[in-house]
Amino acid sequence: MKKCDCLNFCGDDTRIDPYSESCVDYHHRRTAALKWLADYVPCWDPSATHIMRCTWHPVGYLFFADEITGTQGFAFSLEELDRERVRIGRSAFAAPPQKQNAVSEEARETLHNLAQGLDTLKRNANDAYDRNYIAAMLKDVDGLLTTSAVKGRLTMKAELTTVRKLNLTDLMGEPHKLDPVSVILEDFEPGKGKIIIECYGQSWSAYWGSMGGKSIANFFCRCDEHYIANKLSGISGDIPDYEALETSAKREVCRLRRERDLTGSEARDLYDDAGSFSYAECASDLNGRDMAAIFGQEWWHSIPDKPNPDYQYLCRIIKAVQTGIQAAGVLKVTEGSGHE
Repeated sequence: MKKCDCLNFCGDDTRIDPYSESCVDYHHRRTAALKWLADYVPCWDPSATHIMRCTWHPVGYLFFADEITGTQGFAFSLEELDRERVRIGRSAFAAPPQKQNAVSEEARETLHNLAQGLDTLKRNANDAYDRNYIAAMLKDVDGLLTTSAVKGRLTMKAELTTVRKLNLTDLMGEPHKLDPVSVILEDFEPGKGKIIIECYGQSWSAYWGSMGGKSIANFFCRCDEHYIANKLSGISGDIPDYEALETSAKREVCRLRRERDLTGSEARDLYDDAGSFSYAECASDLNGRDMAAIFGQEWWHSIPDKPNPDYQYLCRIIKAVQTGIQAAGVLKVTEGSGHE
């Protein structure tokens, strides 16, 4: 392909195929196609940017979102077609509306989170170069959040929800043994709600989007404390008991010695080493060789468990909140009795 040098028709920006036809013949056919479209096309497709004359198509033309090159036809923009329509005495087509950048709520949230993360990195950066580099990135993110397209999309929405707050005090006695607890119950709509619990500087929250039409208060009081604890926090109900591991390891060493699976010196060494098991804070603190000699190759399955005091503490708080909600009289007796 080469650029056309014919300045009589469209300047030197039009590309033609020198092996198929002459420059003049090409422009004659292109001009004829433009005149035909200007006289024949009744309206412009608002979603299109170009139109192409296609003799093989039933209506003789096709609309495209972008200019088509390398096809068996002539493509024209809306501006070219309008100029020809005005030249032959017809009115120009209305320009298609400009596309706006649609920014979703997820994109907005992502940009805000990115801005907060960059701001934290900037405050914690020790090197001046790093601070300047992060500041430049933060400026770009702020620019995206303040563009007119984003502003038009991010119109503030105000919604009214039902919120109740409970303050539970005098919980030091049995069975709760707790500091004061504050509870926030928020109902967004029937069957959707959130709860926030705070006690002694710690807080837990959970959201339910399908509660069978119940309020958050009714749903919370009907659920088991273990289910709610797993929803509020990811802590486990049991933790390894390394003090009990020391006792079980010494007992197992004595059994192996009685059955002649260990020599006297081996049993004495293992028995003494087992005395340090109670100081372990995690499985990696244990001597794997000693544990394998006592309990076998999969020795980690032999570590005993004990109830997690943090988990039990949270369950006591949950039971106290359930009792407090019932005592405050915020339960709705008209709601369905089916268990969620």
